[in-house]
Amino acid sequence: MRDHEIWRSELVSEIRTIANAGELKRLWSGLDPHAVSSFAEEVAHVFDDYDIDGFIAAGPDKAKLHREQFGALRRFRDRFAAYIDGVAPTPLTSIDHEAVLADPQWGEVTKVAREFIALLDA
Repeated sequence: MRDHEIWRSELVSEIRTIANAGELKRLWSGLDPHAVSSFAEEVAHVFDDYDIDGFIAAGPDKAKLHREQFGALRRFRDRFAAYIDGVAPTPLTSIDHEAVLADPQWGEVTKVAREFIALLDA
């Protein structure tokens, strides 16, 4: 069983990263050899490592989120999942980071991530 506080912290940290287009560009470009990531890794973090679906399934009380924050988290998950569905069947590891960052649909993912983070930080 996961420690819910650690789970929440890791998931929120990942969403903060996705909310920051400049940080994604730095991570995905590979220019910093000490901090390298990719679009495929972000997908794996959110949906596998930090199991956003399981986190949401546990409910808002367990997540320690009020109704509006919880709704924003679900919107983020849904938008991110829709983006992944939209690029299928292309393997995620072959998707160019510049194409993702320039894609208006990805811009919607980062927008809902920012909205969620703004509600947390309010």
